Parts: sequence; C-alpha cells; structure tokens
Amino acid sequence: MVYPLLQTNHTYTHDFYPFFEIVYTIEFCFIIVFYSISPICLYMLWNAHPFHRNLRLSLCNLVLQGLLGTTARLIFVYNQYATTEQSVNIYQLNEIQQDISDFRINIAMLDVRSRLIATFAWSWYEKRRTKLCSRFRYEKASPRTIIVFVILESCALSWSWSWSFTLVFGIFLDSSNRSSLIFPEMIDKEQFLCSFALTTTVGCSVGLFVVAANIRATRKLKADNEGYSVSRTFQIRENIAIIEALAKVGSRIMVLNVTVFTLTLCHLFLTVLNQRMIARALCDLLISLYPVFIITYLPLSDSIFEKSLKRLSYGSKLFRVFCILHWCRPKQKIQQVVVMNETEQYFRMLAEQFNGSAG
Repeated sequence: MVYPLLQTNHTYTHDFYPFFEIVYTIEFCFIIVFYSISPICLYMLWNAHPFHRNLRLSLCNLVLQGLLGTTARLIFVYNQYATTEQSVNIYQLNEIQQDISDFRINIAMLDVRSRLIATFAWSWYEKRRTKLCSRFRYEKASPRTIIVFVILESCALSWSWSWSFTLVFGIFLDSSNRSSLIFPEMIDKEQFLCSFALTTTVGCSVGLFVVAANIRATRKLKADNEGYSVSRTFQIRENIAIIEALAKVGSRIMVLNVTVFTLTLCHLFLTVLNQRMIARALCDLLISLYPVFIITYLPLSDSIFEKSLKRLSYGSKLFRVFCILHWCRPKQKIQQVVVMNETEQYFRMLAEQFNGSAG
C-alpha cells in the first residue's frame, strides 16, 4: 500500500516543539531494542526445528527486512530533524521503511499461501535427506520448496519496492510551502478503503479455508497399507500448528492494526496540514513498534519457538521478560517435540489408531 505522504524538515517540526522530539525519542528506543534482540531472534527462528525450512527462512527474512527498514527510518529521521536539506534519496529512505512495514504486516497472509500450497501439494514438502542438509531434522531438501519460497517472497518485496520507487520519482516541490515536499496521491481515499477491505477479506478467507481443509484432512487420515503417508500426516499437523501460531500473533497485534488504520484514515481525510502531520508522526511511531512486538511475542506463540529460545544460556530469562512485556503467564512445562524417523513415527501413529479403535 502506498500512502499519500507529506514529510518536512526541522524548519516545520520546530513549530511543534517538543512533540516531534518526544515521538522521535520513543521511536529511537524501539529501534535500539529491535537491534539488540534481532540476533537472538534469528537464532531462535532458524533453529525452530522441526518447523518447515520455508517457514524458518521466511521469518528470518522478515527480521532482516525489519533491520533494513528501521535503519532507513533512522537515517530519514536524522536528516529530517537535523538538516534542512531536501533530497529524493532521503525521502526514498522513508518509503523503504513504509513499504517494509507493509511487508511485515502482510507476512501472515503470505505464509498462509505457502500453507495452502503445502496442503494440496504436500508431496513437494516430503522429507528428503541429502548430503547438503543431512544434519537438519525434518529438513525438506526438495528444490521445489525453494521455488515456492522465492516466488512468494519476491512477489511481496517487488510489489512494495516498485510502489516505493514509483512514488519517490513523482515528488514535486510545493511552491507555496518551501519547507515541505509533497508526494502526489497515487491512490485516492476510496481506492485505499477498497484495497484494505479486499486484502483483509481475501487473507482471512484463505486462512480459514486452509485451516478447514487441514482439519478435514486430519479427520480422514487412516493407517492402511495403500493410502497412509507419514509425510502428509506430519505436514498437515505442521500446517495447523503454524496457522495457530500466526493467529495468536495476529490477534495480539490487532490493537496496533486498528490504531494504525485509524491514524492513516485521519491522514487521508483531514484537510488541515498540521493535523495530518501529527497523525502521520503517530502512525510512524506505531509502525516502529511492529517489529519489536512481533519478534518478542513469537516465542510465546508456540512451544517450538519457546524451546528454541531456551537453548541459549540466557534464553529462559529472556522468555520471562517477553512474558512480562505481553502480560502472559509462563507455561509450567514445555511440550517436548520428539522428532523420529519415518518408520518409528509410522508405527507410533498406527498403534495410537489401533488403541483408539479398540477403546
């Protein structure tokens, strides 16, 4: 999504002292926290076995994109506040931050798409051990899974970045106010509302469809000599676990989403320039909170992430801190995830179904 933006330098923000200074200070604190915990988060996500490699790569890419976006935002705020210079490159930094924030917000929908592919093309996600990745448990070495990952991630990034460059090269200088650069409205208010409603509806519908399809497939699973597949069973259960984790994260950031959406509407519909600038500044502040909020809640969304974090020597302390930040009570005991080979898992599931039938 491209926002009709209006950004100014210190010549303008000085009239609102100390409002923008307070906003920038809080935003800077969020960025420092994100920088500090990003390496830990990358370790936790990459070692979250037995989750699928594509999911771990996608979440790691999310953190890396967040680092790029927050760095661009930091440089932009410095140039906006400390200098009176106006440059297309400087404003492009802000667009990078905005578009990466859109990428972060839409990442759940992108992973639902990958789960949809995994549901109906589960053979692509079968376990295949190779020399390259034999040290990973349940590592999916099929090159087709990499193709899915590259296509989905490229679509998300190319869409947002293409909008960014299109908007930046359309900048013009308002002759009536030399202290500000005004971006032309690439979309109007009605288009913004329609696109938001369409994205939300499609994303929720696809997510519910994937959940329903996996639950229905789980109920139909039967152990027989002709039709039973351990890989498919594991994939279906993994799909449900991933979507449940994403749903927990999504429900937690709903307050942020509603607030950002409200401030964006204020920025679009307000006619007074001062009010639009204040709404945009508050919106940027909340956007800077997204990466910190998401990566600190991921360990709480699923026991696999929790276990991965606690492999670190100080992981348990960090987990307790994250619980305090999100007002969550730590679990008394982590459900251990035991990864077996296909033969052991097959007979375990077979025994469970026989015992269930006998009971």
